[in-house]
Amino acid sequence: MTGVTQEVSDRRRLGKHPALAAPYKRVEVVEEAEVTTKILASAIVSISEGMKRLRTSSLSDRALLILIQDACPSTIGLDKIRMVLDAVGDLRKKFVRP
Repeated sequence: MTGVTQEVSDRRRLGKHPALAAPYKRVEVVEEAEVTTKILASAIVSISEGMKRLRTSSLSDRALLILIQDACPSTIGLDKIRMVLDAVGDLRKKFVRP
């Protein structure tokens, strides 16, 4: 079936059931203003510095890793969590010019 034929077929099928017969609404996409590089750079610096402060706080790395692992809905290895935390701390070095 082509896309148009499939859409018409779906409308007919769904239109027969009263709960699914809601009118179709057209969605308008509103373009957002571009984020300036200055704002993006300051956000990256803030995130990187925040992670460094968290890693040097009184909370041990092991406790931080266990808390994050416990909060995840699926099982993620501690090595992967540690890799992400290290990468977030290094964001400034990798993506922001001095």
